[in-house]
Amino acid sequence: MGGGPAGSTAAALLAQTGRSVCLVEQARFPRFHIGESLLPAGNAILKTLGIWPDLEKYGFLKKWGAEFTYGDGSSRVKINFKEGLIPGEPHAYQVERAQFDELLLKKAESHGTALRRNQRVIKVREEERGWTVTIRGEDGKESLLRTNWLLDASGRTRILARHLKVSKDGVALPNRVAVFNHFTGIPRQPGPEGNNIIVVRIEKGWFWIIPIDEERTSVGLVKVIEKGKESAGEAMFQSEVFRSPYLSKLMAGAQPTQPDFRVEGDYSYINQRMAGRNHLMLGDAAGFLDPVFSSGVYLAMFSAKAATDAILGQAGARGYLTGREQRAYETQIRKRMSSWLGMIQVFYHERDFSIFMSPTKRFDMFSAVNSVVAGYPAKRFSLRWRYALFLLACRVNRFFPLVAPVELTPSPKQ
Repeated sequence: MGGGPAGSTAAALLAQTGRSVCLVEQARFPRFHIGESLLPAGNAILKTLGIWPDLEKYGFLKKWGAEFTYGDGSSRVKINFKEGLIPGEPHAYQVERAQFDELLLKKAESHGTALRRNQRVIKVREEERGWTVTIRGEDGKESLLRTNWLLDASGRTRILARHLKVSKDGVALPNRVAVFNHFTGIPRQPGPEGNNIIVVRIEKGWFWIIPIDEERTSVGLVKVIEKGKESAGEAMFQSEVFRSPYLSKLMAGAQPTQPDFRVEGDYSYINQRMAGRNHLMLGDAAGFLDPVFSSGVYLAMFSAKAATDAILGQAGARGYLTGREQRAYETQIRKRMSSWLGMIQVFYHERDFSIFMSPTKRFDMFSAVNSVVAGYPAKRFSLRWRYALFLLACRVNRFFPLVAPVELTPSPKQ
């Protein structure tokens, strides 16, 4: 259920092995979607799918790293993926999700997936050995699908979690709202670094700046808000740009390409359960974290790979997942999320973030941080202890300042 990166990846991987796969997607593709920045940790999955060569053919920009700066431009830290502790691809890609998601969907179809476009799942029912799914087309006609395995990749709609009344774990992050658009007229740095994502830290939030192609740039504001006390939209976006000297200069000639700014509300959660005997929840349908480190697409594709590995293992011959196999799947997803959650909490705490913005070569600590930002989980011991040391330095800095805190409230532009 769902034809985004999670659903398309799972469908393609299963269909490659000769499995009979049906994918149901209600949206009309290609469709707009935010979240354009990929991570090197996901490159191996893209190669397994066979679409790695297509990414450059589509004209997607190579992303060599990331840049973090304060709203007044007073301090800037650059991360180059090739300098990470974990060896791997030195770059990922910036993609336009409408094209990228369509590419994945067509790849799944080319491997034999039966694609039900523009059809919506309206009901699921668990049977003794599988599921019955009721879908409805645009013409209002309904049909039934019967399946041994049900994979929920329905995003934040969480079709299966809602049906099974699966609760969300509380994520220790404040309420936030995102406001975003695509723009032309935003200057870029010369050379390869001009393709990198820029994250601008401001008071109670941050901006992303992501090059989409040679002309367009995705710019979004994520801000902590108190519900009912501030209206989210273009006015809030422009107000925060106005307050930031760095952004005011960068976006002086920017023109939005979409007539309306898009708004999304608070979205961080992790399902308490993600698997059952004959079902698995993938990507955003399993959980979603703040997008500051661009983890969404990678987690979607990783969960799809983990889910298909589970189905194609002994569970496939047996016809169901044991409790141990269910827990193993969930553990893999939670470990990935845990690595990012620690970094996200650092980002939102001003004293913690001042450590992030003061890199040192001691103990290769920031090479480890580089690898986590690139999407690699703190699984290897060489990475785990260095990342733990970085998090410890952040905690110590809260009580015994190791670096000077930075004022995040810029003076209004005169």
